[in-house]
Amino acid sequence: TRKKILLFSFLLLCAAYLFLGWFQHQRVEAYTQNLASQRGHQINNLLVKPTLGNHWLWRSIYLHEETYYIDAIRLNPFSGTFRLFEGESITRFKASDHAFNIPADSILQKDIDRFSHFTNGYLALDPKQDKTIIDVRYSNLPNTTSPLWAIQIDPQKPGAHADYRVTRDTRQQTRDTFLDMLFGRGY
Repeated sequence: TRKKILLFSFLLLCAAYLFLGWFQHQRVEAYTQNLASQRGHQINNLLVKPTLGNHWLWRSIYLHEETYYIDAIRLNPFSGTFRLFEGESITRFKASDHAFNIPADSILQKDIDRFSHFTNGYLALDPKQDKTIIDVRYSNLPNTTSPLWAIQIDPQKPGAHADYRVTRDTRQQTRDTFLDMLFGRGY
């Protein structure tokens, strides 16, 4: 019947979209491993994520020694062409490496531990904001360290909670840069 044909077509379309996502993920991961090798880096952790709602532009993050390297990679799903938008790097945050002297059983340290858990440990200190710990995994532009969210801490107040911050960049210039990267314009 017509309903069964529509349902089957929809399921087939969904399966094709998921397969394309998996296929692109594998390609971007292999490209990132090759890129790291060309840079002389040994990858300790690797994360590749598609940007919002597409399989063309990806965010690549890998950890070499104690530094995260972040790049944007655009690839055409129907050809073998890759385009690298070389990105930024940032030092990994580990509380034990910093002189914050926050007691291990304090509310503040528990907030930092919780934030680390929910970010899978992809943390760094924001170079633009004092005592701000960022989630390295997400950014408005896939090749930057500018975070979507972070926590700001006050080591002098270990009994107080960290301040959760949303730091989305909604400027037209940022949106235009993202669309240029997505469609491969101007680079």
